[in-house]
Amino acid sequence: MGIRNGEYVSKELLIAGGPDFIIIPSPNSNSSPQSKEELDNYLSDPALFHTKAYQNNHILLIPTRYVFATNQNYVWSIEALCHLVHGTAFDENKVHMITGLPEDDALEKE
Repeated sequence: MGIRNGEYVSKELLIAGGPDFIIIPSPNSNSSPQSKEELDNYLSDPALFHTKAYQNNHILLIPTRYVFATNQNYVWSIEALCHLVHGTAFDENKVHMITGLPEDDALEKE
């Protein structure tokens, strides 16, 4: 598709690519109501209904902390992505090592 790192991908370009999976950062407890509403609007767009990702229920939400990991914790981000796509083939027990957002508080207490 010719997409470079960090480049904006329009919905039209995404649909034209015929993705098997669409992975989107999920809003967290710090997200504004507008960002949650934008996600709902995005996911309810009929244009997505014709993609393989939608038809196979492969539009996946990943916690934002995994999208923006830029240090040694990127390994846990890759593991979380693998778990999303491949399920139990990848153990997700150690993802608690990425912390810092409110939804992580419960994991830190384990």
